[in-house]
Amino acid sequence: MNLILISDINSCYDSYNADGLVLDADFTGVSAEAYSAPIYTKNWFHLGPVQLLDGDWGEIDYLSEYWSGDASILSRPAAFTTMMRTLSRRGRRDALRTLRGTALRSELFAKDVSPQREKPYSVKETQNSAILIDSPSTNTTIKELANLLNSNCIFFPYQYAARETMWERGEDPKTTFSFTGALDEYGQVLQSISIAVPRGKDPLTGGQLGNNHYYDPAESDRVVLNTSEYTYKDEAQGLYFVDRVKQSQSEENTGTASQDVFTIRENAFDGNATTNLLSHQLNYYDGAAFIGGDLGTLGSYGLLVRSESLMVSQKEIILAYGDAIPPVFSEGNTPDWSEYPAEFLHELRDPRLGYVYYDGTGSGPHLEGYYATGDKLKYDTQTTGQPNNGLVMAKRNVYDDETTIVYDKYHLLPTSVIDPQRMVVNSLIDYRLLAPWQLTDPNENVTRTEFNALGLVTKIAVCGKIPSTGSGTTEGDDLQTPGTTFTYDFFAFMEDGDPISVRKSVREHHVNSPYISPVDEQNA
Repeated sequence: MNLILISDINSCYDSYNADGLVLDADFTGVSAEAYSAPIYTKNWFHLGPVQLLDGDWGEIDYLSEYWSGDASILSRPAAFTTMMRTLSRRGRRDALRTLRGTALRSELFAKDVSPQREKPYSVKETQNSAILIDSPSTNTTIKELANLLNSNCIFFPYQYAARETMWERGEDPKTTFSFTGALDEYGQVLQSISIAVPRGKDPLTGGQLGNNHYYDPAESDRVVLNTSEYTYKDEAQGLYFVDRVKQSQSEENTGTASQDVFTIRENAFDGNATTNLLSHQLNYYDGAAFIGGDLGTLGSYGLLVRSESLMVSQKEIILAYGDAIPPVFSEGNTPDWSEYPAEFLHELRDPRLGYVYYDGTGSGPHLEGYYATGDKLKYDTQTTGQPNNGLVMAKRNVYDDETTIVYDKYHLLPTSVIDPQRMVVNSLIDYRLLAPWQLTDPNENVTRTEFNALGLVTKIAVCGKIPSTGSGTTEGDDLQTPGTTFTYDFFAFMEDGDPISVRKSVREHHVNSPYISPVDEQNA
């Protein structure tokens, strides 16, 4: 496969030559039987500030170069336009320079003789924005360094919106959108939404797309709203970690059949949409081992100890089971398992099967429904006599079955893992690669691995049990005659024009004992 990159030089604004369009062409030389038309992609990128004829700074407009059958839909937020009006000429230049190199649009075509050859398979559109962080008028340090560093305003760029339309050279496209809502002061996304437009619907009007006969006016868009809340530790002289998620939530928006995508977006971000809850998760950090601190509280390490996830709501239980609701879903009451056999009850470790019900009332963070806790962790920071490296020393499942981890003398890599049944897996470490070269399972069966100079696996030997006599013989493979080998060819393209490759070979050894009939066995 030969990849050819072609840069298209465009003359813009009479005096500016812009390398903003890149053609990515893929041509493959194959036989007629395996032939498929070569594809090529048109990619447009933001070139940053361009000096206009009036002397101000602006942007290059590529609208005339796009495929005419799919006009640009996305625009920047009103806040960006307002900000640009308030900035100085130098500030506007810095804002546009922040967006330099970001993707604007991508169109995928095939180079063949089809009557549809001028139509794309897909169109991707991206719109980026920027937020003013600081400027010389508000920060004396920036003002003092403005001339020295040739810098001025500071901006934060982010992807505001994206669209992908799969045309497949037809008239019945599949279109999806994604939008970014609020950001926190550290640039992390607090709200985002994804929208899948129903077949035959015009995303700009909410009505029928042309004469598309697949259009159903009662069908809503598939809309998912994601929200996140973070907890922060930002000390002037000390700890700084600001990316810990306190809680996250996903909701399905309904009743959007007659709405365009921008109305759907605004209603979702403003809290005016009708929603169905999909998921909710709460995270607890630091604090006591296996428990964590209070929700939204960070200690000195910011280590995630425990998470609670909403598994199902009572409304969903009723929709699924009707009147035959299983005993475990008893809305906080003691489950009644009396109709079940005694053998089953004897094996029942928790009458609630690990679920905890919350009614969603009060000031607590839990919504209505049944929550379950994932793995609960214990770190070396919560273990006496251990260095504080942030390593997991133990974890417990929902029934408090504990798995422990033992590390090497450097407190770097695990050498033993002991599960709740006290079954042990041991490892020997190759410190050149920081990877295990030997594993011993709970039945004392050994697996060995050999690496090459690049750190890639070349041999795997399932040795079985190794005698303690020190004879060196094994029941199974050894590294001289391994069961699995890997051969790498990194020069294939340079020498033969073939792709680089790895070849895996597996050896099986069959032992066939002669058949002895019961009669022969008796006469033996």
